[in-house]
Amino acid sequence: MDNKDIFKCARWYDPQARRFISEDPIGLNGGINLYAYVGNNPVNATDPSGLEILVQWHKVLGTNIYHSLITIIPENQEFYKENSDFITDTITKKRYATIGAGPNDLLLRFLKGDINRPNDREPHTGGNLVNFKECNEDDYIAKLLAASRSYSNNLRYAPFPEWAFPGHYNSNSYVNGLIMATGGTVTKPSIAVPGGGIVLSLNGILGHNRKRIG
Repeated sequence: MDNKDIFKCARWYDPQARRFISEDPIGLNGGINLYAYVGNNPVNATDPSGLEILVQWHKVLGTNIYHSLITIIPENQEFYKENSDFITDTITKKRYATIGAGPNDLLLRFLKGDINRPNDREPHTGGNLVNFKECNEDDYIAKLLAASRSYSNNLRYAPFPEWAFPGHYNSNSYVNGLIMATGGTVTKPSIAVPGGGIVLSLNGILGHNRKRIG
């Protein structure tokens, strides 16, 4: 295995090739390609059976600008059956949660983070896996939820943080900040996600700090 390959507790994943390089543990039940993920169609499909923490997107007001969110469909469904942070998908019957952020009001003054924001229930594009070190997925989910709650909703909002004064962020900044703060990584998307390169560092989630990546 290459040093950059990531072990996802059940399978090895190559972030550069953006594909699994070890066989799906469910074998041929997942299809003839044992190295595929959701039939190589993560835009329109997900794998709710496990190891499922994704960054997804939807368009903002019909433009080609995208809003980011974290979608969590835990493998251990029974564990989250009574967890109020999780809701049940009416079609798949799977428990899931989303983490995202947006302006706190029509004046677009502050960035407000939340779990299961109404706007984050829209149809989503993408499905880049979040890579994390914990072999127990539940441990990493707990870290994400705790980091989300630790943010005080007190940082200034801007649709395009790159063009604003320091200290302004948007949903893309927030999602990337949460992932970095919890020790995770995710492949950079090929779509337009303004603010994704200016993220809240760990100090930003707990206090206030601006960090540029990319």
